[in-house]
Amino acid sequence: MHTLKSKPSLSFCLAAYNEEDNVAAAVEEAVGVGRAGGYDFEVLVCDDGSTDRTAAIVIELALKHSEVQLIQHERNRGIIETFETLYHHASKDYCFTNATDLQVPMHAVELLLPLLARCDIVVGCRHDKYYGFWRRIVSGLFNLLPPVLFRTPTYDAGTVKLWPCALVQSQRWVSRSPFREAERLIRAARAGYAVLQVPIPHYPRRAGESHGADPSLVLAAAIDVVRTWVDVFLLRRS
Repeated sequence: MHTLKSKPSLSFCLAAYNEEDNVAAAVEEAVGVGRAGGYDFEVLVCDDGSTDRTAAIVIELALKHSEVQLIQHERNRGIIETFETLYHHASKDYCFTNATDLQVPMHAVELLLPLLARCDIVVGCRHDKYYGFWRRIVSGLFNLLPPVLFRTPTYDAGTVKLWPCALVQSQRWVSRSPFREAERLIRAARAGYAVLQVPIPHYPRRAGESHGADPSLVLAAAIDVVRTWVDVFLLRRS
């Protein structure tokens, strides 16, 4: 299904929430990767209602680099709505999704790009995850469920991905939690899009706090697994 330009244009879609200690380095790295590779690119940063200097720092970077654009949420809406905002604003061929916590380097995109010659979507796979015990259990469980329940692997759905902007902007979904990223992969694979994975580096968080394994998010994701299964197999919606 895929058609690939020799050098596709890239939207670096970066999520940020109270990342004043990390965001400058993350954005500068994205700009450096884009320029060094000679890509037509943009760096979109969605500040999800931060209460620190995250937004102010990105504004300064946007004045310095024409490729950088800040998008702000007036209040904290959560990671999944942050990515929806980023997808909505992306204007290039492919979205490269990442956080600004510096745990996955921006140059990981260059590990994903070569696989586009063989597939439509590439998922980064973190073999060594610098997570606490509880988050390791949660992450492992939600990566195991899709092959069993949906007969579709989502690999490491919670990390960086490279996929067509047109696809993520046109998909439908029912998930209301971070499981939506896995649902997108499930629906894309069932629609005939080829998905591959590639190993990527993952580093310990140096500053800031992670909220990925909050019990309320885990419960919401579990509900969304059921909601998606019903929608796909009982209601048979694509």
